[in-house]
Amino acid sequence: MMYAVFVYKMKPTLKSVGKSFLGMQLYMVFMFLINYLLGSNYFYTNRKPNATTLLDVFGDWPQYIFVVEIIVIPFFVLIYLPFYFSKNKT
Repeated sequence: MMYAVFVYKMKPTLKSVGKSFLGMQLYMVFMFLINYLLGSNYFYTNRKPNATTLLDVFGDWPQYIFVVEIIVIPFFVLIYLPFYFSKNKT
C-alpha cells in the first residue's frame, strides 16, 4: 500500500476501508473452504488452536471469528485516519 501512496500518489478513501473489510471477508470464506478441503486450520478459521490463546477470551467457534472481525474495523479506520487528515489539511 505504501508503494502506491508514495510512487503513484494514490490515496485511500473511506470507501477503500469498506472494500478492504469486504475483501477480508471473502478471503476468510476462501480460507475456510481451503481448510475444510485440506483438513488444515490456517488463520484459525475452522477451530481454535489447541494451546491457550487470546482467542479463548472471545468465545467458542464461530463466535470468536465475529468478535475479531468487529475488532478489526476500528484498526482499518485508524490506518485510514492519517490520509483523512492530510486530505482535509490541504
